[in-house]
Amino acid sequence: MKNVREMHERAIYVDLEWTCWDGHPPAGRVREIIEIGAVEVNLNSLEIVREASYLVRPRHLDISSRCTRITGILATDLKSARAFQEVLNAFVTEFSPSEKLCCTWGRDDNDVLTEACRTHGLRSPMRNVIDLSHLFWRLFLLRQQASLTSALSMLGLHFDGVAHTALADARNAARIHAEIIRRMRLGPKLPSEIHAEPTNSPRSTLLGEKLRQVLWTVDSSRNLDRLAIPFKTIRSHTRFRAHKTRKEPSHVNSITYPQTASYEA
Repeated sequence: MKNVREMHERAIYVDLEWTCWDGHPPAGRVREIIEIGAVEVNLNSLEIVREASYLVRPRHLDISSRCTRITGILATDLKSARAFQEVLNAFVTEFSPSEKLCCTWGRDDNDVLTEACRTHGLRSPMRNVIDLSHLFWRLFLLRQQASLTSALSMLGLHFDGVAHTALADARNAARIHAEIIRRMRLGPKLPSEIHAEPTNSPRSTLLGEKLRQVLWTVDSSRNLDRLAIPFKTIRSHTRFRAHKTRKEPSHVNSITYPQTASYEA
């Protein structure tokens, strides 16, 4: 069995598309997976190692117009697709998800995959799963969870590909995670990235906005002496949220890392 260090050197970003309807499912019908997108990233270099998209033939081929409108998938596209168990075997063979960190944007993807595996008498191959949308929400202390597009916008990134296609959604989830890791490592800004002004993004709390400013500060320089974290703001903000009677001070001191601090990328 691989140790924790080996398991976390690679991450797989998984996105699913499944059948849906306007309102409740027709009698006797349940949601079925129709597409799986997977992207594997080397967490040391933050480079994509491999990616794949699998169409899955559901038991019922009559795809609703709403499903086609969202995913762009037609019933004719699925007629020649492989069955769920065959696709799952291919996914496991190519990506070995049980041995790596698996990431999704939202809980639904993992829940739907687990449900589909149970229906087919199988065990889900994803053992170590992280919901990146929840991580992003907690990291930036947002008032509500951000959509994939909103999270990209908050980081100054554009959406790569067509939304609600499994591979594109998985790839963009990987880009968000890689961008956060890169900034936390004090990596240099990538000149190829196009930074867009955030639009229609969920509002941050006061502390969340300060944390986001810290990440932008980290992104601008590798000099640790320039990284200032408003520790007293965090402590005061926590007390304020607990009691809701104390006002946050208008001025706070900051702590900076000492001259001897070092970092290995």
